Amino acid sequence: MKVGTFFDIDIYVNKILVVAMAMAIFTGHGARITTIFLAMFIHEMCHVIAAHMLNLKVQEIELLPFGGAIRIESIFEINPRNEIIISAAGPISNLVVIIIYNALENIGVVMSSSAELFLKSNIMLAGFNILPALPLDGGRILRAALCKQIGFKKATNVAANGGIVLSIFLIATGIYAAFNQIFNITLFLAGFFLMYSAFKEKRIATYVFLRDITYKKDILLEEGVLPVRSMVVLYSMPLKEVIKNFTPHQYHNIQIVDEHMKVKGILTESQIVKGVMNFNINVPIGRLLNK
Repeated sequence: MKVGTFFDIDIYVNKILVVAMAMAIFTGHGARITTIFLAMFIHEMCHVIAAHMLNLKVQEIELLPFGGAIRIESIFEINPRNEIIISAAGPISNLVVIIIYNALENIGVVMSSSAELFLKSNIMLAGFNILPALPLDGGRILRAALCKQIGFKKATNVAANGGIVLSIFLIATGIYAAFNQIFNITLFLAGFFLMYSAFKEKRIATYVFLRDITYKKDILLEEGVLPVRSMVVLYSMPLKEVIKNFTPHQYHNIQIVDEHMKVKGILTESQIVKGVMNFNINVPIGRLLNK
């Protein structure tokens, strides 16, 4: 749900968060939810500041029940270096708030209950978001770190699986607590939301990845240079398995060999993309050599 625009950035609030805020206000916790909302907003704005420092245009911010997400209108958003910097900016901002709070407390500045809640909110956001699970910031950092080794698609699956495991743990904890007569709806909301978001990350990974392949020429024209990565692939390997190992922001040259390691030919990334378009993603890469 769109709630407004801030410096040409559309601000959206997730429907689940809207329901949670309405329940908090109805039960007399309006000031509490407002303080938590402020901490989340600052967290997300630091992501935006990091993106602007990298000359990336942020299109929108969506505030979620346990953090948020920014949408970047740029062909460079998939760059692993950019993703690490932007993702880390949020938890770092929370740590800065925690340090400032402790410094003020040490010099005798009296803190209100709202300030203490603001501190706890920042501790929660920093600790939770740094976990290596998509869609959390830690999951994005993990994906970017793994990208060069195993490719964007596989890295996304690893980080998203971390999100699924975390969601199952939260739901199981909620069930265990309920059996002990402690009902915490937050655990269930967090668990189901994380599971939904993790599967969503898996679904859109293919779109983001294919878009990056399509935009390689634009990236080269913009930056003037594009790193090259060489790969050795077995003659019978399906194209979809080859593409899974592609790394964002790099151009690939693929050497095709048979089971005896004899070189059968060399294909470029552009030829692989044309092969996918002319045939399908399941054909062996060796078939492209015959064309």
